[in-house]
Amino acid sequence: MSATLVVHGHFYQPPRESPWFGGVPREPSAAPAHDWNERILEECYRPFASAGLFSRVSFDAGPTWLRDLERRAPRVYAAILEGDRTSRQRLGYGNALAHPPVHAILPLLSPREKRIEVRGGIRDFERRFLRGPEGFWLPECAVDADTLAALHEEGISFVVLGPQQVEAVRERLGGPWRAGPGVDPTVPYRVSLGAGREIAAFVYDGELAASLAFGGLATSAERFSGALLSALHESRGALVHLATDGETYGHHSKGGIEGLAAALRAVKKARFSIGNYASVLAEVRPLAEIAVRDPSSWSCAHGVGRWKGPCGCSMVPGASTDWRAPLREAIDDLKRALDDLFERKGGEFLRDPWQALIEASLPSAGQESIPSFLDSHGMPALDEPGARTALRLLEMARQARLSKTSCGWFFDDLGGIEPVQVLRHAARGLEIARGLGLPEEVARRFEETLARARTHAGEDGASLLRSRVLSEAGGASHVAAYTAASRLARLPGSADPHPDLRASVLGEDRPGGGRFLLRVAVEDARTLERSEWTAAAVKSGDAGLLAGAVAFDAARHDGIREALRQKTEGPADLPLAPASSLPPPLGESFASMAATAPASA
Repeated sequence: MSATLVVHGHFYQPPRESPWFGGVPREPSAAPAHDWNERILEECYRPFASAGLFSRVSFDAGPTWLRDLERRAPRVYAAILEGDRTSRQRLGYGNALAHPPVHAILPLLSPREKRIEVRGGIRDFERRFLRGPEGFWLPECAVDADTLAALHEEGISFVVLGPQQVEAVRERLGGPWRAGPGVDPTVPYRVSLGAGREIAAFVYDGELAASLAFGGLATSAERFSGALLSALHESRGALVHLATDGETYGHHSKGGIEGLAAALRAVKKARFSIGNYASVLAEVRPLAEIAVRDPSSWSCAHGVGRWKGPCGCSMVPGASTDWRAPLREAIDDLKRALDDLFERKGGEFLRDPWQALIEASLPSAGQESIPSFLDSHGMPALDEPGARTALRLLEMARQARLSKTSCGWFFDDLGGIEPVQVLRHAARGLEIARGLGLPEEVARRFEETLARARTHAGEDGASLLRSRVLSEAGGASHVAAYTAASRLARLPGSADPHPDLRASVLGEDRPGGGRFLLRVAVEDARTLERSEWTAAAVKSGDAGLLAGAVAFDAARHDGIREALRQKTEGPADLPLAPASSLPPPLGESFASMAATAPASA
C-alpha cells in the first residue's frame, strides 16, 4: 500500500482584545496593519481559505483565533468550517482537530484546570464543527501523562507530537525498548496510559517540518513538491506527515500558499492519497509503542521550561528571560485565589460553576440569550442581582483562564505585547474579584511578586502593570465620554472600538459654542451590568476636543448643563481630558476617526 500524505497546520492567534472594552488596541509592530491578527489575516488566512486549502490539509484552529475571525472575517471563518465538512465528505473524517479554549501549557496546569481546558476544547469544537473530534492539538504540543489521561477520559483518539518528545520506542507489544531519537514518522504509535488504557500518537517528520518552517521549503513549489514526493516514494509505512504553524504559509514564508497548493497538486498527479490523521488511523492500527517524555513540548528543548523560567530558550540567543519565573509565580498564585473565590461564591448562584464556565466560553454564548443560559446553569429562582453576580463571577474566571495564555512567556521581553496582554487579563480578573470580596492581600502579593521581574529596559513588573496595563484600564465612564466626543466631532462610521460595552443615548443637549452634553446608558454585554452617565464634549483650542463623564445624578446633570451654557470650559465636577487620551482602543480610534472628520465639525 502506498503512503498517504498528511500536511497539518496549527492555526492560532492569542487573544488581543482589551478585557475592558472588547476592541483590539493598535499594535505598532504590525504596521501598516492595525494589529497582528489583521496583518496575518491578509498575509495568510484569507488567501489560504480562498485557495480552498482547509479542505485539503489537516488543521487545528485555536478558539481565540476563531472568535476573532467570526467578528473580523466571517467569510474566512465560514470557509474553515466548510473545509472540515468537505474533507469529511471526501474521506469520511474531518480535517479539523480540537484545541483548548485557552492556549495554555497543559502540563503546567492543575488537574482541574487541565480537564476544564480539555472539556472546553471539545465542547467548543462540537459547537463550531457540529461533530465530535477524533484528535486534539495540544498547545506547543506540550504533554504529560495526566494530560493524555484527561484526553482519553473524554474520548479523544489521538494527538500529534514532535520527534524530540519521544523518550523510547518499541516495534511491538512486549518487545524491547530502544532510545527515542530516530523514531519512524511513517506509522502511528500507541501510548500506554496504564490500567489497559491507551491513546494513539502521530510523530511528525521532524526534518520535513524544519525545512518547511525554517528552511524556506514552502517558498519554492518545485522544491516543496520534490521533497514530499521523495518522502512518499521512500516511505516504509502508511503515511508521510509534517506539522508546522499554519502561519508558515504566506506570513512566515512569502509565496508559501502557492507553494503548498502546487505541491498538493503534484502529489495528487503522482497518484498518492492526501488524507488526514483520523482517516489514516481508521485504516492502520498502531502496533508500535512509544514512551513520551514527561513533560515535553515541540518548542522547548528543556521540556516546558520556557514557560516557567530562564531555561535558555529565547528568540535572540543570550537574551535575559529571568522575568519568566516571577511572572509564572504571580499569575499562578492569582489564579488560584480567583478560582477559590469562583468555586466558593459561584456555588451560591450556579448549579455547577465549572461546567457553567465551560459553556459560557463557547461561541454560542453570545448568540443564545443570557436568561436562557442562566435558566440552564443558575440556581433555581435566581433573582436579578444574583444573576448579575453569577455573570461577573464567570467573567472573572474567564479572564483568569486567559491570563495563562502561553504566548506571555514564549518571547524574550516582559515588556512585549504578549506578556502585557497576559497582565491585562490578570488585572481585569483581579478588578472584578475585588468587587466580589477578594482580600486585598491577594492583590498586594500579586504586585510584590511581579516587582521581581524586569523588562529589558529595566522597568519592574509592578511598574509595568501600572504604566502599560492599569493606565489602559477603563470601562463604562470612558465609553460614555467617547460617545459624547464622537457625537460632537460628527465622526464617520468605523469599526466599533468597544464591542462588549453597549452605549445608548438617553438624552442630549447642545449648549452651543462647541459644547455637547449627553445622558448615556452603558451596558456590559458580558455581565449585563448597566450604568448611566453624564457625558460632555467640549472643543478646545489647545487640546482639540475634551471629553469626560461622571455618574448620572439629575441635579448634577442640570448643573453641568448650565455651566456649559455659560461657556465654562470645564465644570469643576466634570473630569474633562483630551478625547485622544482615552484608554486604547478608544483614544486611538477617536484620533484616527477625527483625522477624517468633516472640516465643519
